[in-house]
Amino acid sequence: MNGIHHSPTPQEVYNIVSNHLIAQLEKKVIPWHVSFAKGGLPQNLISGKPYSGLNVWLLAALNYAHNVFLTQQQAQSMGATIKNGEKGHLAIYYTPEKELRYSHVFNIAQCENIPPDSIPPQFEVSDPIKKCKRIAEEMPKHPAIDVGGAHVFYSYQDDTVHMPDPEFFHDRASFFSSLFYGLMCSTGHEIRLNRKELLQAKRLATPRMYSTDDLIAEMGATYLCGIGGIEQTHLRYDYFDAEGWLYRFRTHNQFAIVAGKAAQAAVNYILNIPPET
Repeated sequence: MNGIHHSPTPQEVYNIVSNHLIAQLEKKVIPWHVSFAKGGLPQNLISGKPYSGLNVWLLAALNYAHNVFLTQQQAQSMGATIKNGEKGHLAIYYTPEKELRYSHVFNIAQCENIPPDSIPPQFEVSDPIKKCKRIAEEMPKHPAIDVGGAHVFYSYQDDTVHMPDPEFFHDRASFFSSLFYGLMCSTGHEIRLNRKELLQAKRLATPRMYSTDDLIAEMGATYLCGIGGIEQTHLRYDYFDAEGWLYRFRTHNQFAIVAGKAAQAAVNYILNIPPET
């Protein structure tokens, strides 16, 4: 299978991605809830660059021990081969002309004869709690954090992330798993990224309507947990509802790609990574 395909229309790519995610949701798998705390942030073997946007969750959800990928052409260029029977995994990208395309990539576990010295070391965070604390504390224009309630939620009106008492959580990792969700919600505030999806979501009558901003927050929370070296327990236990997302994906084929791009921007904001120009 070649890495790059014909030139599809954007609508074709949206449909391919949406159908891929629908198939997973129908199996009760929520891809953006899968942590890459053990396998590492998905990256390309040849360029060494991490994948971004929706690709992060498409590839991390595959649960490989080492999230390093490459195309068939890249494998061939280094004298490696794809094992018999292995199938490529969906990834999307933009051409230099900003045209949306898709390709298929392979994990290094699906390949043979990859030079060992070309494989990056396994991802590991020596002190996950310290790392998570630093991520939270170094967020620009940090929202207020109010500890003592019964639920985790973000209030747009007073720009505050409300958190339960620490003893409510099983451990410190669970606390940060929930805090990251609240911080992701806060990135949409007008003093930060001014995300229109948050402004729309805050007018909804119920706390969770499977809105674009809900998806942005969930994707980003899992990403931050992965960077911090912890599992995403908040979503796994409190927001596991694959059925709730199916309607949105079946009726809006751009939903995941739009949310993935916005989630990446929000994560970059929290991590103090300058936006791409």
